[in-house]
Amino acid sequence: MNSLRALLIGFFMCSCVESGPPGVDIQPPVVVSFSPEGQEVDTESSITVSFSEAVDSSVAQDPLVFVLHYQDADKEFFNDADRPPLASKRQKLLVPCSIEASPSKERVLLLPDDSLDPGQDYLVVVSAAVTDLAGNPIVTDPYLDDKGIMVGERGHVLHHFRTRQEPDDPGDDPGDDPGDNPPEDGHVVLSEVLANPVGTESHGEYVEIVNLGASPVDLAGWLLGDKAIAGEGDEIGPCDDSAETILEPGAVALIVGLAFVKPDDLAEDVLVVCTGRNNLTPRGLKNEKGEVLVLSDYEGQEADRYGGWLSMSRDGCSASKVDLSAEDSRENWQLGEDEPCATPGWIPGWP
Repeated sequence: MNSLRALLIGFFMCSCVESGPPGVDIQPPVVVSFSPEGQEVDTESSITVSFSEAVDSSVAQDPLVFVLHYQDADKEFFNDADRPPLASKRQKLLVPCSIEASPSKERVLLLPDDSLDPGQDYLVVVSAAVTDLAGNPIVTDPYLDDKGIMVGERGHVLHHFRTRQEPDDPGDDPGDDPGDNPPEDGHVVLSEVLANPVGTESHGEYVEIVNLGASPVDLAGWLLGDKAIAGEGDEIGPCDDSAETILEPGAVALIVGLAFVKPDDLAEDVLVVCTGRNNLTPRGLKNEKGEVLVLSDYEGQEADRYGGWLSMSRDGCSASKVDLSAEDSRENWQLGEDEPCATPGWIPGWP
């Protein structure tokens, strides 16, 4: 959880501000924390969601909190989850769990019926239909309005974690043969997403990436997809016959559609590659939260992803990664606020 969100939630939990009749609860609930977190989660783990106040018992009865494999989540699932009950074809995607609310109704515990699969990405989804005891709906990205009241956009809340990979067979040690250890390759991650540019969207949408590794990476044949599934999406290549596709160590690149118009201030050494269609993705990037972007290498292996955490309602403002080397999570992405609120081709403070 980033410091701003923690500060706002802390204020929310102790605030005495009222803008309605005395004794009337008008403050919306928010998710305070998720557990477990990270990329080395034990396969026997249970999942806990903590709220800022007591929530309605329907959260466990309907239920309104779900766990599923990351690749099974898409926009249609999120839409369905926000309008319960969940359709039967969606229910088949869920990890079977028993769900319990704590006596205070401020926490929900999900106990998987079986062990989680090792080395897999999971997504916890808290439906936008969750309310507190007064009927106030859950909000995301809470902030204080000009009256000092906690407000936010109603919507679902997402949390990603990855389970620990099963250990290798002790008798098969890859370190025994130097030939089994390939040299260090490039390490390409997503660094910025602009889904709502000023003007025509196909002219301004981009996904920015950076090579954190020690070796150049040829992006030709890599894939960018918007279905949350590794190995699927539009193939990346040069924007014209004379363009390059090699991303040098420490260098930044933009992935764009063929209709993209380079900003006047874009540095000449920034690599620009295209997906082969006018729009960046088949339908163009969506401004609302929930659209997951997955970058896959030429072998179809996932390189990085953006979990669709933020709504980009402000024209020309992007979502950027806070810690380039850290995992994808809601806390590791932020919306641009100060001008410029989008920085195509350069990362403040990098390298």
